[in-house]
Amino acid sequence: MASPKLLKRIQQLLAQIITYEMSDPRIKFASVTKVELSKDNRYCSVYVSILGDKPQQRTVMRGIEHAKGHIQTKLGDRLALRHTPILKFVEDHSIEKSIEMSRMLREVTKDSPVPPMESVEDQEDKEEDGMENDYDEDDDIENEYEDDEDGMDDDDDDNEDDEDGMDDDDDDDGIDKAKS
Repeated sequence: MASPKLLKRIQQLLAQIITYEMSDPRIKFASVTKVELSKDNRYCSVYVSILGDKPQQRTVMRGIEHAKGHIQTKLGDRLALRHTPILKFVEDHSIEKSIEMSRMLREVTKDSPVPPMESVEDQEDKEEDGMENDYDEDDDIENEYEDDEDGMDDDDDDNEDDEDGMDDDDDDDGIDKAKS
């Protein structure tokens, strides 16, 4: 079996050759979606997705088939393999099918009796209408500035002495700045 690195390299090279280096005007809107190599690396199936209607897809495939030898030669010049794989181009309809599936899902969800999820703006509108949210940011801000259980604020930045006469400030190196 071919290494994933080799498959990815072949796919990249073929995509580059087909997209940027072919002068045939028939070859456009074609994407290399996948490549499969035989166990001996002599044959390569190249899956190509083509955007457009059926006649356009047939025209592009005819253009690719016509240029197959040229594409194979360019690929062989760039690969360091003993034998250049013989290319077989296969039309891939997976992207087309996924677009159709997305369209169908949008139609189904549009006609669905299940209410759509609420947006953040809808939730804010409900809060303004008197419906409370469990989370309140103001509570968190207040809690940050409250004293600990012992009534002492251990992380004061004002260089004041605490009850014991020492500044327990976390920002200094242990020296009481108020007394120095």
